[in-house]
Amino acid sequence: MNSSSSSANAVSTVRGCDPAIPQGTLDHTTPEAYDWLVFIAVFSIITCPLTIVLNALFIIAVTTKHRLKTNTNIALSCLSTTDLAMGVIGQPLSVSKTIAELQGNTSVTYCVRTLLATIALRVLRSVSLSHLAMMNVERYIAIKHALKYETIVTKNRLVCLSSLLWVAE
Repeated sequence: MNSSSSSANAVSTVRGCDPAIPQGTLDHTTPEAYDWLVFIAVFSIITCPLTIVLNALFIIAVTTKHRLKTNTNIALSCLSTTDLAMGVIGQPLSVSKTIAELQGNTSVTYCVRTLLATIALRVLRSVSLSHLAMMNVERYIAIKHALKYETIVTKNRLVCLSSLLWVAE
C-alpha cells in the first residue's frame, strides 16, 4: 500500500470523506441552498480583507499610543488578535471549502481542506468565545470591585490569560 492511499484512508476515516463516494456535493439540494452558499462565499471574500485590516489597525493603535494602553483596550486587542487570526486563517479556509463544495469536488484535497477548515474554525471560534468571557470578567471586576481593580487586573495578567486561552485550545 503506497503512502497516497494510506493518507486517503486516514482522511476518510477521520471525516467520513471518501473520494470514491461523492459526499458533500450539491446535486440534490435546492437552488436556494446553492444560492445561499454562493452568497456566504462572496460575503466572506468581501469581509475577509476588512477583518484583517481593521483588527490590525486596532492592534497597532493600542500598542503604539500610550494613552490607549488601558486594561480594557488590552483585553480588546487580545480579542482583536483572535479575530485577526480568523480573518487570516479561518475565513480563507472556509471560503475554499465552500467553493470546492459548490464545484462538487470530492478529491482527497477537498477532504483535507474540509478537515483543516473544520479544525481551524472550531479552535478559532472557541478561542474567540473564551476571550469574550475574559473581557466580561474584566468588566465585572471593574464594576464590582472598582477600588481593587488596579491591583487585581493588570496588563501582564491579561496578556498571560490570553496566552493561556490560546494554549488551552
